[in-house]
Amino acid sequence: MPVFQLTPVEDMRWHADWTSSEHEGECFVVAEDEEHARQLAAKRFRAPLLPPYVEDPWTQRSLVTARLKHDATPPGFPIGMVLPLLEMRWAD
Repeated sequence: MPVFQLTPVEDMRWHADWTSSEHEGECFVVAEDEEHARQLAAKRFRAPLLPPYVEDPWTQRSLVTARLKHDATPPGFPIGMVLPLLEMRWAD
């Protein structure tokens, strides 16, 4: 299975649909294709209480880019695995 890297679009982090996600950073997803990767990320990061007007950002190409990172699954990475990357903040 391929591994996809999903990356939020920096200029779109203000968008209201991000309130439906508990994670707003990059992630790696082991999935059959890009659409499957987006659905898995949406399911993994879905906030418990969603306002009725909010859509999931992970399925929207205007809010999240996707690219093929590896065309073969590394050992120990099962299909459906969603690996969030932590956002590092450096103090001045």
